[in-house]
Amino acid sequence: MNAAEFNARYPIGTPVFAYPACRPEDDPNAERLVTFTRSEATIVGGSAVVMVDGYERITLTHVDVREGSCGWNPAAATTDCDWDANCPIHGAEPDLAATVAAVGALPMPVGSEEAAS
Repeated sequence: MNAAEFNARYPIGTPVFAYPACRPEDDPNAERLVTFTRSEATIVGGSAVVMVDGYERITLTHVDVREGSCGWNPAAATTDCDWDANCPIHGAEPDLAATVAAVGALPMPVGSEEAAS
């Protein structure tokens, strides 16, 4: 997929798995990041790349889009679930496992003691 196709399909904030060095097909010990896109894809040095949380550039061949359980997009502050009461992440009874699966980790409240350490 080229940069233009990627940008047309996936907005900034799309949840992805990113493989900074190599893909797991090439190395079973490959590092896998559970992250989000932080930029549109662009061409750098002849390769399509995208910025993800934690890395300035990851080639698109080393990025797999991951499906979330709702339309929540923390980078763009949007949601397709509209904070529906039945949403497993935002609903009346949030599910920890669903949140971790969609987000990749639990958010840390700003100003909390844990965030300060």
